[in-house]
Amino acid sequence: MQRILFCSLGLLVCFHSYKAAFLLETITQVCDVSYYAYVPDSLQWNRAGEMCKQRTGALATVSNAEENQELTKFLKSLNISQSVWIAKKVITRITTSSKTLILNFTGRSNRTHARLRYSFPSMGSLTVCTLLRFNPHCSGHSTVFSYSIPSYINEFQLRANLNQGKPVQLALLVHGIHGPYHDAFNYDDSWHSA
Repeated sequence: MQRILFCSLGLLVCFHSYKAAFLLETITQVCDVSYYAYVPDSLQWNRAGEMCKQRTGALATVSNAEENQELTKFLKSLNISQSVWIAKKVITRITTSSKTLILNFTGRSNRTHARLRYSFPSMGSLTVCTLLRFNPHCSGHSTVFSYSIPSYINEFQLRANLNQGKPVQLALLVHGIHGPYHDAFNYDDSWHSA
């Protein structure tokens, strides 16, 4: 279940829970990862709901004492003491717009690559979100994500530059043109969103 909270004073707190199966060339995996995220945007209730859908979520709910305690702990960790809005009913299935195709690669593995066997429709834009963790003892360049088309192998790539003691740098390669590397997150043994 994915949930988002909207605070009456303009706070947006996101709760994401990924539970999805995905087909790779050789294996099927299921993963369940949950976390809260704080977004300091001031939005009206309807707009907050739209933002939830864009992030494959839904407005937050608290259906039992454990969820209430978990949410309260999270808000206190950020020193947020204002009242927050909670959705009226529990959403158990997230729906998306028919214009949006979302592929969740949520399994955490040590596999070096996977091939997705899917024929994509013509796309005007593409958004890639991923959780990354690099071995802190490795260095050099790595391709995090690569999308190719039959006529062009380097259509879109997300590349990483790994140097011990320095932040992980990420760069985009689009239509064969490599953009500059930018510091993205600490080079440690933790999971990071990109």
